[in-house]
Amino acid sequence: YRKLSKIKFIESDTPEMRKLAREDAKSSPFIKTRFLPPTQSPPFSSIIYGNNVVFMRLRDEPLVISIKDSDFAKGFMDYFNTLWKIAKK
Repeated sequence: YRKLSKIKFIESDTPEMRKLAREDAKSSPFIKTRFLPPTQSPPFSSIIYGNNVVFMRLRDEPLVISIKDSDFAKGFMDYFNTLWKIAKK
């Protein structure tokens, strides 16, 4: 048995992404989303888990980069948490 933790997304602040976030929030109490202006949103997604960080760009030619390094994962988590604090609810 594994305890579920919150899943946090930082998305581009567009009507489409706000709609998807509302649907996600209704389907699971574990999903939280905040928003950055479209001009400040990166053109990739990232997943941080344990000592791993995965970057994904799924447009054009799909690209996935996986990095397994505890210092890198902690640093990127700190970066994500900083963005989370400034992103809009």
